[in-house]
Amino acid sequence: MEIRKTYSNIFHNRDTTDARVHKVLQHVEMALLPKLSPDNCRIIVTRLIDFNPDGIVFEDVLGVTSMLSDANLITSDDVTKNYLADGEILIYDSNGVTPKHLSKLGFSLMRGFFRYMIEAHPMRIKQIHIINVSSLLDKIIMLIKPFIGSKVMNIMQFHAPGSETLFDFIPREILPVELNGNDESIEICNKNWIKRTEDCREYLLNDDIWTLKEPDDSENMSFEDSFAYMGFC
Repeated sequence: MEIRKTYSNIFHNRDTTDARVHKVLQHVEMALLPKLSPDNCRIIVTRLIDFNPDGIVFEDVLGVTSMLSDANLITSDDVTKNYLADGEILIYDSNGVTPKHLSKLGFSLMRGFFRYMIEAHPMRIKQIHIINVSSLLDKIIMLIKPFIGSKVMNIMQFHAPGSETLFDFIPREILPVELNGNDESIEICNKNWIKRTEDCREYLLNDDIWTLKEPDDSENMSFEDSFAYMGFC
């Protein structure tokens, strides 16, 4: 909650009807794939669908990402029959990314967001894959490595354009056709996820959920009510 408070521009005031949200979704496509990986992980794909960097605000992209992630935590998934996943695998397609896109990155925001996703968000990120990595992007990633942190870098894998090394980690059968997989389109998965998020609008707008407050004396928990007393720790 402290991280969310520090980066309130990402995690607060999130309205699914806001024009900024729709603008992000015109440039960036995010999809929660319907099938779990063999090691029981959910797979989330993010890619550009409009390569023009002028219309992208990095802060808004992170805000929409946080909305989609929070909505996923509180909604059922009829496709996967509500099966609990043991972790998440993130795939970022860098096709279309230019130096101008990268100039828009806010390293402080990126560091705070990844810190939240790795250390605080109730999900376990097992792998991060960057696909279609050009030689230019590879050099830039090395430059921003200190801003991302060792925890993130340790779980990142990079894949060159045209390579099939991603399939060494994730079976082709559960990946979308846009990634040379055999499953349904990213576009369909994206629309389903956005619909679930729009249904959670009131929840996402309620910033009181993420507000810390000090309990008064009447709310202080006695030792008999504690986990230690009950033998859980």
